[in-house]
Order: sequence, then C-alpha cells, then structure tokens
Amino acid sequence: MKLELHIKKHNGKSIFQVIVAVISISVILSQVTYLWLDESLIIDNEIEKEHVKQLFLFGIPCVGVSLLVAGRYFGQTVIYQKISILVVVSIVATIHTLSISMFSDISIISLILITLVAKVLVFPPAFSMLVYANYVFQANMMVVIFHTDIVLYSNYYFSLTATYIWLNYLSINSYKSFVNDYLHEQKEKSLMARAVLLNREIKAKNVMLNYHAYIDEVTGLYNRRYLQKKMTLLNQGGNQRQFGVLLIDIDHFKQVNDVYGHSKGDEYLKAVSHALRCVFKRKTDLVARYGGEEIVVMLTEITKRDLEEKARQACAAVRALALKHPLRECVSVSIGGIHAGLDYHSAEHYLDEADACMYQVKSNGRNGYWVESR
Repeated sequence: MKLELHIKKHNGKSIFQVIVAVISISVILSQVTYLWLDESLIIDNEIEKEHVKQLFLFGIPCVGVSLLVAGRYFGQTVIYQKISILVVVSIVATIHTLSISMFSDISIISLILITLVAKVLVFPPAFSMLVYANYVFQANMMVVIFHTDIVLYSNYYFSLTATYIWLNYLSINSYKSFVNDYLHEQKEKSLMARAVLLNREIKAKNVMLNYHAYIDEVTGLYNRRYLQKKMTLLNQGGNQRQFGVLLIDIDHFKQVNDVYGHSKGDEYLKAVSHALRCVFKRKTDLVARYGGEEIVVMLTEITKRDLEEKARQACAAVRALALKHPLRECVSVSIGGIHAGLDYHSAEHYLDEADACMYQVKSNGRNGYWVESR
C-alpha cells in the first residue's frame, strides 16, 4: 500500500511535466510543419496540412491544458493519472501517424516523446503492456482508417513491434528501479529508526545505570559514592556561599536489627529516609546514606538559624513516626551539624566536624541535635 502511494505521488508530479512537454512540442511542431509534414505519407494536400497545423497549435494544447487544470483537483487520484497517461499516449500516437514518411517507418519525434513517458512515469508491467499496446494499435489503425489505399510493408509492422518491445522494456526496468530505490530507502529509514531507538534505549539504560550507581537500594537516597562525587566537585569549586552539613545517626539501631531482624531494620531505614526527604525537600538539598544507619545532608544557601530549624524538624519528623524500639520509647536520631560561611575548608573537614557535634549529642543522651558555626 505504501509503495502504491509512493508511485501515485511520483506520477502526480511527473505527469504534469510530461503534459507540459507534449504541449510545448505540439506548439513547436505547428510552427515548423514544412520540416516534417511535407514528407508525410498521410497528409498529401494543403488543406489537410492546415488542419494538422491548427490541431497542433490549438487542439492538442487545449487537451493538455484541460488535463493540467483537472490535475489541480484530481492530480493524486489513480483514475486521473491513468486517464492522463492514455490521453498523452493517444496524442503521441497521433503525432506518430502524421509524421511517418516514405523515408522512415518510425516517427523520431513520437519515439522521443513515448520514450520520455516510459522513462519518467512509473506503472506496473500489466498497465505498461496495456498502454503501449494502445499506442501501437492506435498508430496503426489511424493509418489504415484514414488512408486505406496505402500499402504497409512488413518493415512497418516490424518497427511497431520493436517499438512495443522497447517501450515495455524501458517501462518495466523503470518500474523495477523505482521499486528497488523505494525498498532501499525504506530499509535505510528502518535502519535509521532502529538506530535512533537503540540510541534511546542505550541512553535510557545509561540513565538507569547511573541511577543505580548513585542510589542506595534500601532507602532510595543517594549513596556514599554520589556523596563523595559531590564533595569532590565542592572541593574543586571552593565554597563561595553559606553551607551546611548535617550528620544524622539513628539511635541504638543495632538493637533494632538484633531484636526485630534485618528486614525490619530495612523497613525502619526506609521510613526514616522518607521522613527526612519530607524535611529536606529543596532541589539543592542533598540527602545521602553515608553507611549503616548514618545519613548525611548537605545544604547550600542556608543560615545557621535555618540549619538548626531543619535539624529540629528532622528530629521531630523521625519521632513522629513512632517506630517501636526495644530499648526506648520510639526510634529517634542524633544530629550533628556544621554551618560554614565564606571561609572555605574541604567538605571532608566539615563532615568530620559534624561527626564531632553528633557525638556530643550522643554523650548527652541522644535524641537531639547540635549545630556549630565555622
């Protein structure tokens, strides 16, 4: 079906060119009748020559223009294209009949035109044989009907037969070439589409690989590898803005694993991580699992007061989960924080200081936070 539509689209453009060529040649022939009509076997008096001149100057161009006008409305329909082809072939057959002479059994002018039709237009072999059979039949019958006294020798019929075979050869080869080009083009498009799809799949897989490479499987937070990458970038760029680090540790988490099992411990880690994400929800906030039950939060463009408030909210959010604990009322966290100004140290330095603050909280009974400035 797609091939038929492609042929129809091609013929829609080519028929216009062929009709214009036929009109142009017809007008030219009407002005130079003395070069070809004087030797015609069919036309033998001045009155007939004048009629032929009028036919070529007005008749054939009018038919061609009518086809062009109709083509503006029906140019892409198969019926219009087939009718146009048969009309053009009939015109060329008329030129052939009128221009054969005693010196040639074949009209060179009509042969050029019909060869143009065979090369430019594309149609299946069955229709090709019908079109050129019509051409040969009409060319022969016009001679027989209008001049019954003319004796046509075997050379004439041989010439018509050879012309018929030649035209079908050209047309069928043109059709095969067109089909092969179309199939090759479709294959290239298919390969290109597959390449684009494969490229998208590779990109999607790379995104997934990057995701899995930097995401902790248990909590869904960023993992330590991603945290270290960000810390490296931070070290390279230097700190030109206020910066905060919070180190969060789940209190007595080992007892949760020992008493309730590691699967329950993983559930607790997920719940705590989700609660922390709800607190640190800016796009620039980085929440990462540092290892075991430790979670690191890195924040930019934040004041010390806001950092303390965030630490307080994090403690409250975890307590609000009311997760059962074997030694305490519920699961809680200890948070150590460092707020840095424009004086730059490495990210690891801040992390170490946040760790010291966190242990100060633990030494005071856990379930709280402590934030210092540097």
